[in-house]
Amino acid sequence: MKVACTVNGVAREADGVWEGESLLYVLRERMGLYGSKNACEQGECGSCSVLLDGALVCACLVLGGQANGRTIVTEEGLAGAGGLHPVQQAFDEAGAVECASRRRPRSARRSQATSAGAPATRRSSTP
Repeated sequence: MKVACTVNGVAREADGVWEGESLLYVLRERMGLYGSKNACEQGECGSCSVLLDGALVCACLVLGGQANGRTIVTEEGLAGAGGLHPVQQAFDEAGAVECASRRRPRSARRSQATSAGAPATRRSSTP
């Protein structure tokens, strides 16, 4: 499927989007916008947050196809011509970092846990 949307004020298109692809995947892998991070994949951490038609959403929980014809603002689009957005400025002044940007892929974590003798999946706490 083709997804055409406006991202950070620029008309963008992504071809070959699979119906199950997340908006986060479309932004990062198909459009090259890496400001939104892939961390929890459950909408818990907020590192993938974007504005979708002005509403704050977790891009990991939104299907890429749902962005068709809509307006998206990512972290890269927050700064205006006058410089950094106040949130970006505060992060810069505080030396804040986003640890999710260096997080290893889930498959790498599983493989390391399995080779160390740990179970590769979570176990239920109920008998």
